[in-house]
Amino acid sequence: MALTAASSASAADMRLPPPPVAAWSWSGLYLGGHLGYGWGRDPFSDTVFSGKAPLPGIDSRGPLWGFQVGANWQAGAWVGGLEIDLSGTNIKGSSSVSSSITSGADTASTSLSQTDKFDLLGSARARIGYLPWPNLLLYGTGGPAWTRLVQSSEETIVVSIPNNPVETVTGSGSEPSWRFGAVAGVGAEARLWDSDWLARVEYLHYDFGKSSSFSFSDGANNITGRLTADVVRAGLSYKFGSDRLVAGSAGAAVMPLKAPRAVAAWTWSGFYLGGHAGYGWGRDPFSNPFNSGTLVLSGIDSNGFVGGFQAGANWQSGAWVGGLEIDLSGTSINGSTSGTAPAVSFTGTETVTLTDKFELLGSARARLGYLAWPGTLLYGTGGMAWTRLVRTQDETDVDTGGGGTTKSTSSDPSWRLGWVAGLGAETRLGDTNWLARIEYLHYDFGDSGDSTDAGAPQFNETSGHVTNDVIRAGLSYKLDWIGGAIGPARMTMPVKARPAATAWGWSGFYLGGHAGYGWGRDPMSDAVFGGKLGSDPLRSDINSKGLVGGFQAGANWQIGSWISGLEIDLSATGIKGSATNVAPDGSTVETDTDKFDMLGSARGRLGYLAWPNVLLYGTGGLAWTRFLPSETHFDVGGGGGGGSSSPIFKFGWVAGAGGETRLWDSNWLLRVEYLHYDFGDSGSFFETISAGRQTGSAVSTSGHLTADVVRTALSFKFD
Repeated sequence: MALTAASSASAADMRLPPPPVAAWSWSGLYLGGHLGYGWGRDPFSDTVFSGKAPLPGIDSRGPLWGFQVGANWQAGAWVGGLEIDLSGTNIKGSSSVSSSITSGADTASTSLSQTDKFDLLGSARARIGYLPWPNLLLYGTGGPAWTRLVQSSEETIVVSIPNNPVETVTGSGSEPSWRFGAVAGVGAEARLWDSDWLARVEYLHYDFGKSSSFSFSDGANNITGRLTADVVRAGLSYKFGSDRLVAGSAGAAVMPLKAPRAVAAWTWSGFYLGGHAGYGWGRDPFSNPFNSGTLVLSGIDSNGFVGGFQAGANWQSGAWVGGLEIDLSGTSINGSTSGTAPAVSFTGTETVTLTDKFELLGSARARLGYLAWPGTLLYGTGGMAWTRLVRTQDETDVDTGGGGTTKSTSSDPSWRLGWVAGLGAETRLGDTNWLARIEYLHYDFGDSGDSTDAGAPQFNETSGHVTNDVIRAGLSYKLDWIGGAIGPARMTMPVKARPAATAWGWSGFYLGGHAGYGWGRDPMSDAVFGGKLGSDPLRSDINSKGLVGGFQAGANWQIGSWISGLEIDLSATGIKGSATNVAPDGSTVETDTDKFDMLGSARGRLGYLAWPNVLLYGTGGLAWTRFLPSETHFDVGGGGGGGSSSPIFKFGWVAGAGGETRLWDSNWLLRVEYLHYDFGDSGSFFETISAGRQTGSAVSTSGHLTADVVRTALSFKFD
């Protein structure tokens, strides 16, 4: 009996203890909402009414609300992460001015009111923070940002001329513009009790750069400053546990030992943050006529330095490394072209100089690479890109007939969206977490539009694709996330008696392509003076449709039957449609065409496993499009015809739902999904004219530009 008892006790000692309960960690994907208050500033000085009544800048304020989605990686007391957010706002303000002008017996009085509203605020940011206590995170954050600024105006003009009826013109309108820039801020986030709920308070400063401006030597000026917004907001998020990959399973059962800590094998997986510097070359091909076509300027080549930051996350699967990255660069890439020609309207010469400057370059990209050696990664990269291109025009008129010299300067920034692709090499420095890289990136932002007129070919304008090529070197620091998410490290020893196969999971980085079909809707109504005055054609709604195709890249986190994730995608599309209209007097036939040239998004995903290999999910986030409206017209009376196209870059939101399934026992994932995009309206205009008994009106309205897409996709997930 004693021997039996001793044997039983010995057997009990040999049994493995139950697996330890993992300590709570900040690592994982989170989703939540926020509320707050913001202050906007639009500084400008507009010398309206012949400079007698300058319109000052506009200060705005109001509430905001929205959602955020992101992912954290914890390494000891440090927490890094990526986040996207979208806010609707009522940050609003106005400014007004009035004046009167007298010329002999003629008088004119005017009043003008202008309103700014930050309709939407969005960003894609990196976060880096420190835990002074286990449940309190203090962090800094920054990255690219954008806004939909709606500028509205109301104006009344009263003209009194002796022996003529008093003429009153009343007009109002709204015009949205999409601005891109940068955001930076600080915040504090706390874990609520022992739950997965996180409460935060944060301050964010947005900078969207300067608007268009002009100045003349005769004193007529419109000078703008930097459009900014400052926001204080509180948020509540739910974190969906730690990524199962954080634990670093090698596929074997493990037994905890109370021996000293073992050093885990180094891996490329984890969050990283760093900076870069380099040199770039820009190309802006165009043909622009000036001085009634006697002076034609063609193309600008640019060059200069670039510098900025990058932040991202890697997932390593054997010798393969996939990841997501955002970056933002300030640049000095600039160039100019100029020419001089005899003036047409006076005796003398006209000199025009055009200058391009790529003020900002940014991107949201996927990376996929192979470890040629354990410490050296060779990779390709591609995704969405944007730039803030500032075009400046300087003109000098020298009138030798006695008029003297007149100078003018105008600046017109444009926010361009496109794609970027490149390749690079990255290496681990020694036995540290510092990573050095060198990479080449090619950016393509499409053309700037064209304009042709058969009746006046000397005014025809053409453009080609605006591109940038950048070579840069970077240095990043990677936060280790193995061990950081499961509490204090413990030495482990493989148990050879019972090797366990790791169960397949949805967690990990994936990359793939998609194809589908889409429908666009551009509601509008444009009736010039109700068709009673003037001869411009009436414009009506445009419905579009066509194929879509592109790529998607993202990462999943699996917590039981729940799957959460982040995804970026980019699609080229053939979604196109047109409407033909005839002027009320029959003199002109006009065809208006819409084309959604590109569609892109950065989204969160949240789904539930109806079956182990079938995921049903919802998705939503930021969206953008390169929208290409064009117009062609034909004069029935024999005056010829012409046309124009001008791309517009629009931001908005996207939401949808889908189903995804694992194919057999592989890492291939097949999905079908529906996405709805909303890019807001294009503005509106209302005007009435009364002169005695004669009255007329002009009305131009627009609705929300939308697209609906159904697509199927195939992705490969890297364990």
